[in-house]
Amino acid sequence: MSKKPRKEKRGDWVVMGGREFESAYCTRCGQGWTFQPGPVEAIVMEMKAFVIRHQYCQPGQWQEPARAPASAAEWRDSRDVGTSSMTIYLGFIYLTSLKRKKEKKR
Repeated sequence: MSKKPRKEKRGDWVVMGGREFESAYCTRCGQGWTFQPGPVEAIVMEMKAFVIRHQYCQPGQWQEPARAPASAAEWRDSRDVGTSSMTIYLGFIYLTSLKRKKEKKR
């Protein structure tokens, strides 16, 4: 028995994450959103408002650049980074700095 394709719901194209300091962004127009610290209820209302503002964005309106990042910092600041990728990146940075400290002590 095959599954029916899931019908896209309003706002499915607004996703969590994004560039550094972005909380979410619209995959159709590229606009990002960052929440300000405050009560959870206020943040949820802001998030819903962001989704509503982007409900009529059309597919193909905007596209992430297809080229590969030129540096690790450029990759880190892109929207192609999830929590696990950032954890690995920060681990490498930490290990590299430890190695350099050990070499200086010699």
